[in-house]
Amino acid sequence: MRTRGKKIEKNSNKLEEEVKDNDNSEIDEPNDEDDFSDNFESTESKWKLMYERYQKKKYVCGVNDCDKIFSRFCDLMRHDLSDHADVPLDVTCDVCGKIFISDNRLQIHVNTYHGEKKFTCDVCGDKFMTKDSLRAHKRKHSGRFVCQYCGLAANSNMGLIEHIRTHTGEKPFVCDICGQKHSTKNGLNAHKRGHTKEHLFKCNICGYSSSNQSSMYMHKATHSTDKPCICETCGKRFKIPVRLAEHKKIHTGIKNFVCEECDMSFLTRYQLTQHGRVHSGEKPFECELCEKRFSRRDNLREHIRTHTREKRYTCLRCLQTFSFRKSLNKHSCAPDVSGEQATYHETINNDVALYCQL
Repeated sequence: MRTRGKKIEKNSNKLEEEVKDNDNSEIDEPNDEDDFSDNFESTESKWKLMYERYQKKKYVCGVNDCDKIFSRFCDLMRHDLSDHADVPLDVTCDVCGKIFISDNRLQIHVNTYHGEKKFTCDVCGDKFMTKDSLRAHKRKHSGRFVCQYCGLAANSNMGLIEHIRTHTGEKPFVCDICGQKHSTKNGLNAHKRGHTKEHLFKCNICGYSSSNQSSMYMHKATHSTDKPCICETCGKRFKIPVRLAEHKKIHTGIKNFVCEECDMSFLTRYQLTQHGRVHSGEKPFECELCEKRFSRRDNLREHIRTHTREKRYTCLRCLQTFSFRKSLNKHSCAPDVSGEQATYHETINNDVALYCQL
């Protein structure tokens, strides 16, 4: 036992130099890839060294003289939200839109998630910021965690289990507020932030805020005119890959998303989610002006125009403006009695797009 103790002491200084302010280092179980010795003594020593490295990460709060210390940056972030909820989140990451209460939190976040990716996978070429992240990624190429339904490779058994739920429809995590079910715990947590209006991400262009990163990612695409994602079948272009993936299902006609209540099937999970609210009565979108609630986001946007009096639609024949497309359709100029198509302008974010209404 003394020998193992000397090994830890001998390497402690070296490990201390390696510790950086990032939170994406993983504590992996010793395996052959890590060049661990097969004997028990060496393996146990390595575990102790890894634990010592983990414990040396210290994140001190420092807000309002708070002296609490955390070993993980994510625990510090949870502490900020629970114990310092009165402190405004005024600092925004320009890359992903996540918001923080101080500049030093932002700097740690940038170093962790948006730093230089020095480690490259020799199999597929993907790059990573830490050796541990690369090691975890390489498990995808090991063939150990492969989906029996679609062949996708995960980097862990838990990752594979969560993926398989997208095929089986299993949703073991239930919201205790509205009863909505989710396939992952992270998905449930993101959903519950929608109830508490806990917005962790903010757009640095227009100020839009969101409770989850995926919504912010899709929102930021609305500020760009680039559409790099092209459908190989019909040539239609999209701003983000997820929209292209959803569009491609139109060509295949495969409806993998089935409602548990009525067995109706849908092309996308989003369509299934919207349909599910017909059964549950859930109305997650609330008007901040009158507190009226809606089951669909587009219905909420249309309702808000009743408050703002925004006129988005203009008849090109008489230049009369309307707040709603249905009002334009009922307008006497559309459709024309000659059978010609009635054209109109729709103004969105100060950009004018030409549409044709049959």
